[in-house]
Amino acid sequence: MRIRTAELSDCKAIAIMHRINLDKSFLGSLGTGFLKILYQAINNHQGGFLIVAVENNELAGFVSGVDDVKSFYKLFLYKKWLAAIFAIIPKLFSLNIIKKVIETFSYGGHDSEISLPKAELLSIAVNEKYRGQGISTQLFEELANNFKLKGIKEFKIIVGSDLLPARKFYSKIGCVERASTQIHQGQESIILAYSIQPNQVVL
Repeated sequence: MRIRTAELSDCKAIAIMHRINLDKSFLGSLGTGFLKILYQAINNHQGGFLIVAVENNELAGFVSGVDDVKSFYKLFLYKKWLAAIFAIIPKLFSLNIIKKVIETFSYGGHDSEISLPKAELLSIAVNEKYRGQGISTQLFEELANNFKLKGIKEFKIIVGSDLLPARKFYSKIGCVERASTQIHQGQESIILAYSIQPNQVVL
């Protein structure tokens, strides 16, 4: 298993994996085309991190994160709004979808109200056939190492309150639940934080 920084050519496969494996996420519902644009933007962003696990030239898993989620979404909307709209045109006839898009790209502005870190793990997924091998932990730790290289000491993760396996994974790896929020009305999410240890290995 090889863990490496993603390339632009990986973004389509990452988008497909997100749509299939994170199918309960709102962004996953926006489709592969939109997700490909999003992951390309993360990959090109100076403060973005997109890391993949590859086995026999097959994508086994990925993790993404940014050093400042509010700034990233602002830049994404400024630079990619037209491409993003074209990618989700069929879904724009739903007022509920439009509302959730606005909620998703504006939630980062609440961080200062509850004293949360700006850096965030945005998504992590592992191909079903590669699960149970510790790949999620490796990807998580590699993202933490990349954050540490930028001088970041803590980052957050947002997870649906009903996603108990995900909450258990983050708790086991050392994340602490800090608060709850509603990014989308009526859907509670848990905000966790992970503190990077001073002696944590940076490769």
